[in-house]
Amino acid sequence: MKFVMSMTACALSALTLSFGAFAQDDATPEAGGAYNIINQNSGLCLKVANNSYAENASIIQSADCNSTAAQWNYVDRGNGWYSVRNNYSGLCLAVHNGSGQLGTPAVQISNCDSTAAQWVAQWYQAYVRLYVRHSGLCLGIEGGSAYGGSKAVQTDACTSRAAQWYFVNLHSRP
Repeated sequence: MKFVMSMTACALSALTLSFGAFAQDDATPEAGGAYNIINQNSGLCLKVANNSYAENASIIQSADCNSTAAQWNYVDRGNGWYSVRNNYSGLCLAVHNGSGQLGTPAVQISNCDSTAAQWVAQWYQAYVRLYVRHSGLCLGIEGGSAYGGSKAVQTDACTSRAAQWYFVNLHSRP
């Protein structure tokens, strides 16, 4: 597996990075690309629960990284913000109802222009934290769980392993 992080990006003076900084051979994500988003704590992939097409379906972590429901691509929203679109459903990763409350679950929504569906990545050691635009909180796994089926939620525990991620570009796998 080829990890989609560029260590040269660590040298940037500003820690805020666009998802494009992760592309190893390219400055921008591939259009229609396919990436797994993998949790540092569990080693499991973000996935739409039950392979759902439904608006507000939960986002969980799963060992089934080969499912298209665990594959994501990135849509540039400008100024370093990106929507994270699911390749299976075509819907975007978001915080449910645009809530600012801690523990609010991540879901998929059709309104990818919503600030609750716009994300920025910040380096933390060899991993990234994903911050949502509307609240400034980050994406983590509920209760720091390492078990499949656990929900992705909005958290302020951004330095925890459960809120740190890495990306695998599925098109660059050998």
